[in-house]
Amino acid sequence: MISELDIKPEEVIVVGDSYKNDITPAKLLGCKTVWLKVKGWTDTNKSENADVTIESLNELTLAINNLVQSNTYKKELKIN
Repeated sequence: MISELDIKPEEVIVVGDSYKNDITPAKLLGCKTVWLKVKGWTDTNKSENADVTIESLNELTLAINNLVQSNTYKKELKIN
């Protein structure tokens, strides 16, 4: 699908709540990722390599802005 849009994987930000089904495949393709790690989610993958991890959709805009503006994509986002 990315090639059909004529964009590079590193220009894509994938947002997902399943580490195994959303984040891992996106990382393998070379996309930037935002993992919505919600309470109660029982994802068995303990390896957290998402570029940004959020716990609420309220954090999504800030997370995407952070990825777009930052040269360092590995961040744990905490909003108080």
